[in-house]
Formats: sequence, structure tokens, C-alpha cells
Amino acid sequence: MRGFYLTVMGLSILVLITQGGGFHLLLACPCGTGEAQTRQVRPQTVKSKDTSSEISVMGSMREACMTNHRKKHYENAGERIFLAGDNRIGQHIPSSLMMANRMALGCASCHRSTGRGGILFPDGKPSANITWPYLEAKYDGGDPDLLKKAITEGIASNEEPLSYWMPRWKMSEKDFQDLLQYLKTLK
Repeated sequence: MRGFYLTVMGLSILVLITQGGGFHLLLACPCGTGEAQTRQVRPQTVKSKDTSSEISVMGSMREACMTNHRKKHYENAGERIFLAGDNRIGQHIPSSLMMANRMALGCASCHRSTGRGGILFPDGKPSANITWPYLEAKYDGGDPDLLKKAITEGIASNEEPLSYWMPRWKMSEKDFQDLLQYLKTLK
């Protein structure tokens, strides 16, 4: 097994490459406040939905983590939550995913500012499309209770767990309502 060590924006990443071509990622918080999280994945290259070019999993993750969606002024509190992961008074909303907390990521970091998703994660699966027409079709007409369960507990409408990479956001009811109103604008 070979490997290398990276530090990206305060996040320590140890990548171990196996003989079979797969790799293990060990994510750890350098300050010791987060617990180590590990995932075994196979390297993948796929056709991008946006262009005919090929993109790699690591390139897609780099795009997710390095894109800054923060603005000086937001149209509303829901936009602020979606783009920056911050509530109406500017405090970052915590989640179960250490990377989202350490890097102060919002929904747009993985689902893109359009809500169309497509960012590839190390498990080879893309982030979901969360535009309102899609959410209405997937979540019983956009049922707020089902959407809240997905966002805060990581449970899909079919009661299956969502991807490990989907943070379980610890948001207030007001924050959820603000985000829900903003999601309805994504077409």
C-alpha cells in the first residue's frame, strides 16, 4: 500500500492507495476536536453532465471544497443558509460532517449554486439534484416533514439513509423554514 498526506484548508487527509487500485481516505481534524473519519473508495472517472469532458472524483471534490459561495449581501436568510451554511445572524449551522463544519460549507458547496448537484464524492456517487421540481417529485410534492428529515437526519423519502457525505444539519425550525423557502426558488 502506498500513500500520501495532504492538508487542505485546515483539513488533514491521508490517502492510502491499495494494490487493487482503490484507495482509503482518512479525514482528520488537525486541532484534535473532530474524530477521524475513513472511507474506502475506488478511483473513478466519469463523463460530466455539464460538458462532454471527463472529471475525476478528486477533481470534483476539490471543486466542491474550493468554491466560495459567500456574498457580502444575501437576498434572504434562506439564500445565506444555502450558499454559506450560515443562519440569519451569520453563525455557521453545525452538522454531522466534520469537513462541512471545519470549512464552513453550505448546501451549494456540494449541490452547486444552481441546486443541480453533480459533484462526485470519493464513493463515486454524485451529489443530488435539489432543484424544487426534483424535490417535489422525490419528496411527495415537497413535503416539508420529509425534506426536514433528509436535511437534519439524512433519511431519504424511502426511509433509506442518504450518503455519508450528506451532512446532517443541526438547524432550528426557523432556519429550516428559511431554507425551504429558498429551495422553492431553485428551478
